[in-house]
Amino acid sequence: MTSAGTTRICAGGLLVRGGQILLARRSGDRKFYPGVWDIIGGHCEGGEAPADALVRELEEEIGVKAHVFEEIAVLEEPQPAETRRRQVSRVRRDILGRR
Repeated sequence: MTSAGTTRICAGGLLVRGGQILLARRSGDRKFYPGVWDIIGGHCEGGEAPADALVRELEEEIGVKAHVFEEIAVLEEPQPAETRRRQVSRVRRDILGRR
């Protein structure tokens, strides 16, 4: 859990193919931004680095194994109880896994 004054680190992947960006719709019951379209990613777990969280989240959520990616932005969003920092990376090479 986080407390006031803490920072929660998130990682998100921008997957681009043929001029199109892959987005996912957030669940309608989410506390923040329910039902909106967003890049795919999630929170870092424990001491996990953002790059490791990105690889894990892409594989868990859509079965994609990111192999080459580059950081393109770090966005900070203050919330009442914490600050969220999202590291956004463009996925340069990936392999679509099978579920």
